[in-house]
Amino acid sequence: MREGRLGRMDKNTAMGTLLAFIKKSKVPAKNWYVGITNDPYRRVFIEHNVPLDYQFHKAVDVPSVADARDVEAFFIQKIKTDGGQGGGESDAHFVYAFLKTETTNPSLT
Repeated sequence: MREGRLGRMDKNTAMGTLLAFIKKSKVPAKNWYVGITNDPYRRVFIEHNVPLDYQFHKAVDVPSVADARDVEAFFIQKIKTDGGQGGGESDAHFVYAFLKTETTNPSLT
């Protein structure tokens, strides 16, 4: 299930791509974390402590921070994933998702 980062896409395609990825896992949305960043590697693997070889993560590249915020809000408000809406730098145009575990930050607990 590890697919990593994909090329740039419009926000609707990004929503559909991440939603399909989350649904494919058959794990409740509340166990997933969605956020935005300007550096997916740093944010996911270093700051959120997601293991490099972990299969359940994906990042998509959208045209603007406004699009990234819209995608993030869709998942947090409508799909009910975990996430820290409103974060990210002014150049944060990546949206990422990962399935929380006991060792990620935030964790599954």
